[in-house]
Amino acid sequence: MAGFDAEMLCADEFYVVMHCNHPLAEKKSLTAADLQNQPFIHLAGNGSVRQLLDAALYPARLPGIMEVAHLASVALLWPITSASA
Repeated sequence: MAGFDAEMLCADEFYVVMHCNHPLAEKKSLTAADLQNQPFIHLAGNGSVRQLLDAALYPARLPGIMEVAHLASVALLWPITSASA
């Protein structure tokens, strides 16, 4: 914007969460291409985190199988038990 200066105040990192036995779990880092054929649970499209993720991956798009409004909702979808941890 003309007449304004911009200074980055902070940077966020995005993490992918998956089961330890998932084929991608051993990779140190992932690309959008790595995730293209994986079921992905998105945060709601109107939230800032989702918008930042979509912008960071553009033009790639991750194939979502569902959307949730809160991160805590994801934790409830696949509860971690002592048997699977």
